[in-house]
This record gives sequence, C-alpha cells and structure tokens, in this order.
Amino acid sequence: MIAAGQSAVRLEREMGYYEGTIASVRRGSGRRAATETLAEASAAFEKILASINRSVEQANDLYQQISAHNLNPRTQLVTITSPFLVRTLRRFTVRSLGMYVVVAFLLSLMVAPLGCLIHHYLTTEGPLARRQPANAAATAEHAEPALTGAHTAGDHRV
Repeated sequence: MIAAGQSAVRLEREMGYYEGTIASVRRGSGRRAATETLAEASAAFEKILASINRSVEQANDLYQQISAHNLNPRTQLVTITSPFLVRTLRRFTVRSLGMYVVVAFLLSLMVAPLGCLIHHYLTTEGPLARRQPANAAATAEHAEPALTGAHTAGDHRV
C-alpha cells in the first residue's frame, strides 16, 4: 500500500515535468521539433497515466481483500429465527389511569377541607382578619350616603 502511494507520487512528479515540457514546446521556435517533442511528451504522458490507473486498481484490489477478511466475518453472531413483531406499548393503560383518578380524588378529599380551615383561620383570627372598630356607632355616622341610601341636602345627584 505504501509502495503504491510512493509510486503514485513519483508518477505525478513525472507528469508535472512532462506537462511543463509540453508547455515549453508549444512556446518553442521550431514547428517540426515541436511536433516531435509534443508526440514524445504525449506518449510519456499516456504511459504515466496508465501506470497511475494501474496503481489505483492495485490499491482498490488490496482494499477489497482486506475488507473481505476484516469487515465481513464468516460466522454469524445473530440469526433470524422468525419474522419480527412490532408491538406498541401504551404508557397509560385504562387501569392505571383509573387508579390515578381515584388517588387524585382521595387527595382532594384531604386537601380541600384543610384549605378551608386555613382560609377560615386567616380571615377570622389571622393577618387577613377584618378588625372591628371599638365604637361601631361612630362608624355608622361617618358612613357615606350612597352606602346608607339616604340623601342629604348637599347631594345633587340625578
């Protein structure tokens, strides 16, 4: 493999040399000498191209031989005994979904009364309780007329 790569590099160098020769001949002075040199260079170029193709074919053959031994084992690790079956499993069955509904209902039976007790405590005795003033009559005198329904002389609402 390495030898094939080295020969391909050597042939590429030769090909570059001959391509340079062809270019210089095209720029050359004599027409007859140019055609002879061009014919020689073309023949050498074809020879180099054929040897590169041969090297590539050899590298491909070597790869195929290595692949046959390393990549394709002769013994089978797994054999198919019957056709495969596709089966879909559901995440929630009707039974498990019913069990979740029953558990949620039982939890709500415990949480709802507890929430009611907490709300009652906070609104009657806790920080949210409405404080009654000491003199309830004083608050009745200062009530707005719209709340009591009585009209005063200064009230000109229509």
